[in-house]
Amino acid sequence: MKQSILIFFGVMISFINCSCEIDESKKQTILKNADKSISVNTGCIFNTKGIQKASGINMDFHYPCDWEVSNSNQIGVVKQFGKDINNNSAVGASFEITKYSDIFTKSKIEEIRKKKVFEETTIELGGTIVSSSTIDIKGYTGIQIISTKKTASNYSMKSLKTYLFCQNKVIGIQYFSAATTTQLCQSLFEQKKNLFINLTTSMEILD
Repeated sequence: MKQSILIFFGVMISFINCSCEIDESKKQTILKNADKSISVNTGCIFNTKGIQKASGINMDFHYPCDWEVSNSNQIGVVKQFGKDINNNSAVGASFEITKYSDIFTKSKIEEIRKKKVFEETTIELGGTIVSSSTIDIKGYTGIQIISTKKTASNYSMKSLKTYLFCQNKVIGIQYFSAATTTQLCQSLFEQKKNLFINLTTSMEILD
């Protein structure tokens, strides 16, 4: 029996193999299902309204309709998405929402940016920073980091992660490639990079 490569990344980076799939025949319609996802002609949207882990944030998270959806046991991780490309590689995504006691003002965000707080966290978790930049998505300021990582199981991962500041919350949106070799992982990431960027910038906080 084929074993999903996403399973190997589940313990290390909080992505697991997925259990539910959206019918491809519904890609061109607007249809709500039990997963709170809808299919649209540009892909699929997962909406967070009413979900406890979303901490009151009502947002649309975009992902390809042929990716599977799963829950997460990780604190703050609202949902996970993924697809095996073959036995050697996979792509996936997740988003997390973390609530803080204070509002993120412009000065506080600038202080976080200057101190490279999220970059340092990435390094502490075993990642290597490829690039880091400030980003604005629909009026929300964020920090976007591309990083690579080698897991304890010797798999390679490359990710695009964006941290958006919304009042007293940080929304972490991550898309990644994963593979058995660094070269394959890098190649897959470059193939999907524009897709990852477009999906990230398509996210929308509704109220």
